[in-house]
Amino acid sequence: MFRFLLKRKMAVGLFVVFIFMFGLYASLKLDRELFPPVSFDQAIVMIDTEDMPATDVEQFVTEPIEEAIEGINGIDDYYSTSM
Repeated sequence: MFRFLLKRKMAVGLFVVFIFMFGLYASLKLDRELFPPVSFDQAIVMIDTEDMPATDVEQFVTEPIEEAIEGINGIDDYYSTSM
């Protein structure tokens, strides 16, 4: 196999040039951003209530905060957990 390739140096050279030209063309046409814009639009609210029962935390802490969040324009979604 190597003897065959050594006898056809011109074909091998042209093939290597073709591969490099194709790689250069492909890399220039590649649509990707090195640093795409990323937004982390989120907020975390953590409230420590010491020894308050979970039902009271839900009633006196979680529900008022959820109502306040619902009143803010631009909020698409929210998630809450009481424990």
